[in-house]
Amino acid sequence: MRRNFGKLILIVAFAAVLCFASDAIPIAEATSYPTAKVTSVDYPPTVSPGASFQVNIRADYSDKFLADVGIWDADEGLMVQSFTLISQFTGPGNVTFNLSLTAPTTVGQWHLIAINRVWWQNAWYEDPKGGAMPFTVTVEGPSNNVTLTLGSVGTNTPVLVDNVSYQIQNQSYTTLVLQLGPHSLRAPLVVQGNLGVRYIFAGWSDGVNSDQRQIFLTQPTSLSVLYHPEYFLSVQSDMGQLVGEGWYGAGEQATVMVTPTVTIPSFPGVTDD
Repeated sequence: MRRNFGKLILIVAFAAVLCFASDAIPIAEATSYPTAKVTSVDYPPTVSPGASFQVNIRADYSDKFLADVGIWDADEGLMVQSFTLISQFTGPGNVTFNLSLTAPTTVGQWHLIAINRVWWQNAWYEDPKGGAMPFTVTVEGPSNNVTLTLGSVGTNTPVLVDNVSYQIQNQSYTTLVLQLGPHSLRAPLVVQGNLGVRYIFAGWSDGVNSDQRQIFLTQPTSLSVLYHPEYFLSVQSDMGQLVGEGWYGAGEQATVMVTPTVTIPSFPGVTDD
């Protein structure tokens, strides 16, 4: 019994030493995972079938990494484009990657995912808190509509497009969505300004000089109507009849003349008989 009791004391003492030793050894902290987030994706919301376009992926890194950035087709389950930096480090901070894509030949919604990975601890690591960002590109077929952008140079003016009036501001533009094909345009020959000022039609920006015209739209088109200012010169004189009063263009030289009125006096004894 004594020997058994002694063994029990020895075991308890050894356990106490282990407990003390375990309290003295620091416990390793949890692994600190890197940050490799996709912060934004810039892309055209609408593209034509088979068209090439660019996607800009902006990523943020907590340290220097070898990076692997790609775009995943969420519907087909495959990578459609990737960009891997295996010869240089990326980060820390924000980095932008430019990737070129080619749209499918079929119309509809193209669901994509921008994926960002970094090489960490001998493996490719994807940040579970923002390492991917979904986005959708709409693939649309040809449209029957086209844009006509109308501008004015010189003054504000109304322009008739297919007999509908649109007020165009000076040095500004108004964009209309019209159907492909022919359309009629008409601009006023004279636009009245402030007192003593008017604006004279000088033509269109494409060289057509007629105020009424036809245009055939096959693609987005920009067109401006041009006006030149004229000023009214008013002259007053008590010396006689004036010549030269009227409208003159900016910078034009005006010639004004006065024809004096001559009064012949009558003398006594001089008659017409």
